[in-house]
Parts: sequence; structure tokens; C-alpha cells
Amino acid sequence: MLLKHGKELSDHERRITDLNNKMTDTLKSVDESNKYLREQNTRILEAVIRGNEKNETHKNEMEVINR
Repeated sequence: MLLKHGKELSDHERRITDLNNKMTDTLKSVDESNKYLREQNTRILEAVIRGNEKNETHKNEMEVINR
């Protein structure tokens, strides 16, 4: 009886360890994905800002021409 409980405890500990390892791996993957998305969002934002600056410059040039 005692041996059976010991084996069951050992099995539960192994399962907990396996779940912990899987969660750790999953969180690492999520972190890598988030890092990639942050970098991509930064590039997109920079492109939008550059586009807005060019648009503003163009507007100013058109105002000077139309005077």
C-alpha cells in the first residue's frame, strides 16, 4: 500500500515537472514572438512617421507655390 502511494506520488511529480517544462517552453516561444512583433511594430511606426513628415513637407511646398 505504501509503495503504491509512493509510486503515485512519483508519477504526479513527474507529470508536474513535465507540465512545468512545457509551460516554460511555451512562454519562451511567446516571448520570442512578442519581441518580433514589437520590432515589426517599431518599423511600421517609423515608416508612418516618415510618411507623415514627407506629407507635411509636401503641403508646405504646395502652399509656397500657391502664394
